[in-house]
Amino acid sequence: MKYVRTTRGGRVSYAPKRERSSPVGKSTPYGTEWIKERKLFLLDNPLCVMCSDQGFVVAATVVDHVVPHKGDPMLFWDKANWQSLCAPHHNRTKQGIERHGYSTDVGADGWPSDPNHNANRGG
Repeated sequence: MKYVRTTRGGRVSYAPKRERSSPVGKSTPYGTEWIKERKLFLLDNPLCVMCSDQGFVVAATVVDHVVPHKGDPMLFWDKANWQSLCAPHHNRTKQGIERHGYSTDVGADGWPSDPNHNANRGG
């Protein structure tokens, strides 16, 4: 195990070096080919699709898989399964949809805008 030097309150201590939390370099399809394809996709699709749906023009910084690939290389490389998102929509909205099955975004009226949200379902 590798250790890194840290300082806290004027004291020097050594803590275990954290492993990368990024999937790059592990047994996933992310790597140099992905970086290249991601860059090309963002050049062709520069705007966040979720912001566009809400009437905003915001630059996309993330290429998201519409259907999570879960390690399936065919689904991973299927460009029809890619969408451009801004970081907030990728990190909050999209992950919430994957977790809960609906978006937690609210409309101008203050009610959830996703028809699949529990508040919009009858019953």
